[in-house]
Amino acid sequence: MIDRLEAFRTYAIAMKIPTSSVSSNGQDALWWDLGDPYHYIRVTPHKQEGYSLLVVGGEDEKVGQHDDYEARFKRLEDWTRERWTSAEDLEYKWSGQILDSADGIAYIGRNPGENNVYVHTGDNGDGLTYAAVGGLLITDLILGRENSWAHTFSPSRQHSGSHLKSAMQTIPHMIKENLADQIHYTNHLKGIVAWNSAEKSFDCPIHGSRFTCRGDVVNGPAKAPLQAK
Repeated sequence: MIDRLEAFRTYAIAMKIPTSSVSSNGQDALWWDLGDPYHYIRVTPHKQEGYSLLVVGGEDEKVGQHDDYEARFKRLEDWTRERWTSAEDLEYKWSGQILDSADGIAYIGRNPGENNVYVHTGDNGDGLTYAAVGGLLITDLILGRENSWAHTFSPSRQHSGSHLKSAMQTIPHMIKENLADQIHYTNHLKGIVAWNSAEKSFDCPIHGSRFTCRGDVVNGPAKAPLQAK
């Protein structure tokens, strides 16, 4: 399945804000816009009475192809302050990794070529929504019940050229990295990694594997440590 997915980094900040400044149902809501890049927002309790944490995320980018992490956090903060003028200190910032499918629809169902292995991946950042779909769909598949969603979300469904286009996008990056004095590459497809200065890791732009500064695997699909060239 990993060859049908693209890995992205997504960024988030949490800012202190008076609870009175957010809507009464804010604690139970999740918002997102349709911008490019898009943003998502939620509210969570703060340790200080009368305050909440406004969590704002977005600025997604392909793993291993940029090194402007602080600029992305700053854009999130600026975007937030323009809309919530009562926001106070920025208390937390972090990033995470998400997997996108080639056509924007999650893969949910039987793993291709296997009858009793089920997968759910490629949520495109909409994990809360697809989690509900996946719970219903996979339950029906296991119990042998018909589900009208099975074909739509099938991990075996076909696409038209999306994966080739994705692979071609990594070529300029790989050529640039080959011009360096020393490069590191993965044992998984020999992907050339880039240094992530924000999280102090080597990130592979092909399938999203990440490695420590010493080259040990943080997350797959790579299973072996980096090799130097």
